[in-house]
Amino acid sequence: MTLALDLDQVRRDNTATLAVLRAVPDYLELLRSGTHHDRDTHAPVATRWALWARAIDDGPCLTVGIHGDKGTLTWWADGANEEFVPAGTQRRGDVIEYWFASQPVGYTEGEELPAEYVYAALGEFVATGKRPTIIQWIPAAEVPDQRRPTSTTADPISQAWGTALPANGQ
Repeated sequence: MTLALDLDQVRRDNTATLAVLRAVPDYLELLRSGTHHDRDTHAPVATRWALWARAIDDGPCLTVGIHGDKGTLTWWADGANEEFVPAGTQRRGDVIEYWFASQPVGYTEGEELPAEYVYAALGEFVATGKRPTIIQWIPAAEVPDQRRPTSTTADPISQAWGTALPANGQ
């Protein structure tokens, strides 16, 4: 019965450890049951989870966003809080709203991927407790910023306008 109480808390907080995920018969169903819904339309909204290898706020963490047939992944390395995102990620200035612990949060560190990659990475993480190898990762600090033209490819007029624009490109 204790596990059921823990699962209620997990669903509210969108946070779990590997021990919890491994203890439930269907951890994907657990994640789906924690999906938030729009207050007006009751349609499911994008939901983000923090999945910890050890105790909450201790050690490596895989954050998983689920948004229908798309999702997001971020790996937080052990100790140093180093953030890694899937290779190929580019910052374009778009903010995607994901719900985490009953609050909307803008997600801009990466891009949405096909859900099958998110689920495959999640399965590998649950099995090994380590950063999934099915995804190629890069440090978030190395993500190219596509919100402004680069000086090597843009003409001088575009460069001038690019430097005048705010960081979100608007």
